[in-house]
Amino acid sequence: MTEAGFTEEELVLKSQNGDREAFEALMETTLAKTWAIAWRLTGNQTKAEDLVQETYIKAWIAIPKFRGQAGFASWLYRIEFNCDMDRIREESKRREVSLDGDSGDDSKPLMQIADPKPGAPAQLEAAEKICTIQRVLEALDPVYKQILVLRELEGFSYEEIGTLLTIPQGTVAAWLFRARVAFREAYFKATGDKV
Repeated sequence: MTEAGFTEEELVLKSQNGDREAFEALMETTLAKTWAIAWRLTGNQTKAEDLVQETYIKAWIAIPKFRGQAGFASWLYRIEFNCDMDRIREESKRREVSLDGDSGDDSKPLMQIADPKPGAPAQLEAAEKICTIQRVLEALDPVYKQILVLRELEGFSYEEIGTLLTIPQGTVAAWLFRARVAFREAYFKATGDKV
């Protein structure tokens, strides 16, 4: 049975009644954005996959409690942010070492693989800049990181961010301002360059 032709509300209702196919249809409509947010929050494919999986598992468990006060996607992204906060708390309890991560001694990765293609220095420079941006984002307060990801990378409106983070739009504006300042300062400290 295909779930094509059903509205989001109908799919939610069917999911609340235990219809896995309806929930899978909801997943299909949100997966690309859920994955993009997870990638931006974690900067790591494995962690992003884990975050997406945990988000959908928790959403399936919680769907009977969904009341429709916000759209399904907004509700789902809120679950995703909560899962990410849990991940951050868990990671702060343990330290992992990555072959391509920061060694802590300097700003260079522990291992770099040479690229034989022409233009490799420019590609390497761009990749290093992306790694620096990701490290700076990771070092920010988790709320600042989330709000920057939502606004600057995912293009959510202030209203949408307020709904997702359950804060007023004025608070969104204030936190976004502080997050941008914190990011600029941290980026300048890490690179000596202004953003």
